[in-house]
Amino acid sequence: MGTLLRLVAVVGLLSVSACVSIAGGPGGISPSQFEFVPVVSHDGEDSGGWKAARLIINLLRFPDEPDFVSCHLSVQVPEINRNGPVTDGFAQRMAAQAADAAAARVAGQGYLSAELCLRFKVEMLRELELLIPGSRIEQLLP
Repeated sequence: MGTLLRLVAVVGLLSVSACVSIAGGPGGISPSQFEFVPVVSHDGEDSGGWKAARLIINLLRFPDEPDFVSCHLSVQVPEINRNGPVTDGFAQRMAAQAADAAAARVAGQGYLSAELCLRFKVEMLRELELLIPGSRIEQLLP
């Protein structure tokens, strides 16, 4: 392992759950970790409506001693965007893919806790916006 900083993302839902996934591990973060619930219903013909999944991304760093960094996030996607309806299943798969890509990008960068969560959020949103236009990600208070 040497001086290389390794990073593993473990996801746990804010609600009570025994589900845990490891980014970069077998299969990466499970799409089922992103339990989207309606926030604003869609009531027209144009793009609109929102659904969100609240979760904690635990980033594990261990250059010397293991150190967990918990990032509390709300991942938000439109009910309908310019490409059409965004189903829950599609949103879950794309959010998991974006989280895995973000974890891979911030791995080994040596960020401090707050900076690590911010970089993860920025990278995940960059990826998710390409997959689901109109997406948002907010950092939540623990």
